[in-house]
Amino acid sequence: MGEQDGEHGGQVGLGRDSDLLGVDVEASYSVGPGQQPQHLGDADLGGDPDHEVAAAYGTAFDVEHPDDVLRRLGALSRVVGATLRNTANPTMLNAGYKTNVIPGRAEAQIDGRTLPGYEDEFFATIDELLGAEVRREMVNYDVPLETTFDGALVEAMSAAVHAEDPAGRAVPYCLSGGTDAKAFSTLGIRGFGFSPLRLPPDLDFTGMFHGVDERVPVDALQFGARVLDRLFDSC
Repeated sequence: MGEQDGEHGGQVGLGRDSDLLGVDVEASYSVGPGQQPQHLGDADLGGDPDHEVAAAYGTAFDVEHPDDVLRRLGALSRVVGATLRNTANPTMLNAGYKTNVIPGRAEAQIDGRTLPGYEDEFFATIDELLGAEVRREMVNYDVPLETTFDGALVEAMSAAVHAEDPAGRAVPYCLSGGTDAKAFSTLGIRGFGFSPLRLPPDLDFTGMFHGVDERVPVDALQFGARVLDRLFDSC
C-alpha cells in the first residue's frame, strides 16, 4: 500500500545520505494500531443504553465510554473492539535484493479495514501519517457494509439459538473480516453472519484466528450443527 522510490541503489560501503528502507519502516510503523479515531456503528455496541449487546451482559451502555462495555465481553471484546474504529496494520515489507547493495526502492503492504461511511477519513489519516516521502497505491479495495438487525431471518436465527440454549440470545455486531456479503450487497441482498458455537468462557477463541492451533471444541461444533439444522428447517 505504501512505497518509496529513490536513486538507484549502490554499494553499502560507499554510504548514502537517504535511507529508503528506514523511511518506509518508520512510515509503516506510524500507521499501526491505535492511530484511528473511534466510531460506533448501528451494528456494534450501539448508541443507547438498552442496546442488545450491552443488555445481554447486564450493563448500561455509555456512548462516551464504550470500553466499559468491551471489558464485559471477555474474549469477544477483541472482535467487537476491532470494529469500533478503522484499523491499519503493516504486514509486509520488501526492499533490496542483496545484503551489500542499498535498496533503490522500498515497499510496505498495509492491511486496512474501514467502517461503513468512514472510508474518506481512513485514507486521509493514512496519507497524513505516511507523509510526503511515501506514495500510497491501492492493491485491493472492497466495500465496507452494515445492515440493521431485523427481519424474518433474524427472528429465525434467534429462535434456533434459543431452542438449543434457552439462556442464549443472538446479538448484532460488525465483523472485521471480509465475507461474501460484500459481493451480495452489490445485488441488493442483505447478509448476516451466523456461525453458532457454544464455547467455554475460558477459551480464547478469537485469539486463535488464523493461528497454528486454531480449533473449536467438538461439543461446540455439535451445538452449532443442531442450531443450523433448526434454522434450515424453519426457512
